[in-house]
Amino acid sequence: MARARSLKPAIFKNELLGQRDPILTVLFAGLWCLADREGYLEDRPARIKVEILPYREGIDINGYLTELHTLGFIRRFTGSNSTPLIHVTKFLIHQNPHKTERPSDLVSLDNGDSCEIHVKDTLDNGSRPADSLVLTPSSPTPDPLPISPSAQRKKSQPPLEDLAFFTKHVWTKWPTRLRDGKIMNKGHKPEALSRCLAIKQKWGIEWVELELAVKRYHDFPNVKAGHVQAVEVFFGDRGHWLECWEWVKRQQQASLEM
Repeated sequence: MARARSLKPAIFKNELLGQRDPILTVLFAGLWCLADREGYLEDRPARIKVEILPYREGIDINGYLTELHTLGFIRRFTGSNSTPLIHVTKFLIHQNPHKTERPSDLVSLDNGDSCEIHVKDTLDNGSRPADSLVLTPSSPTPDPLPISPSAQRKKSQPPLEDLAFFTKHVWTKWPTRLRDGKIMNKGHKPEALSRCLAIKQKWGIEWVELELAVKRYHDFPNVKAGHVQAVEVFFGDRGHWLECWEWVKRQQQASLEM
């Protein structure tokens, strides 16, 4: 089911998309409307064509999706139950889904390990513009060429001590996520770790403070009711993790007023 999403003017100034077939831009914007609140959708080219470009004949949707994957705008991969999936890589940066929108049924299938695309070659056989002409969807200034998720993980592995602390005190301590009585995956571990490291660098805080945020998150009323976010969403750009400190302040204030 398609959903209403925000479309920013910057997409029309993106030189990476602007130098290619205009249908690529239309398809990319359409994927936002098909993706769930976490940016995931099933990788079904025929259905995607019907939803986004129903009156265009002779279009190689499979090839266009591969092109978007190669350029780093989406990630095509096989989920943990062998379901072909697409993840719009910067969905949560550009979109603000309504709070009543149904949680993702697909995020739990993203184990972060399988990133091999199961499709044909790109439309332009892999040719790319010069580095100085490349822009990412979220930046008006030139950026390096996009790197595939698997290559990125191999290129820049986090320090072992960070990985060990994150695994022991954040990942394994995360509240159990339930849906319809079934235990769900905590989320996407590599992305969650990356976001925690970004918080540490930006805010100058230590791992113990993020561990404390996880402990406080356990006490949230919505968590006790079974509504638990994925780890990467909690530590994402929207700053949900900061609510842990606000929560303590409110609790302390309430106890003083009693």
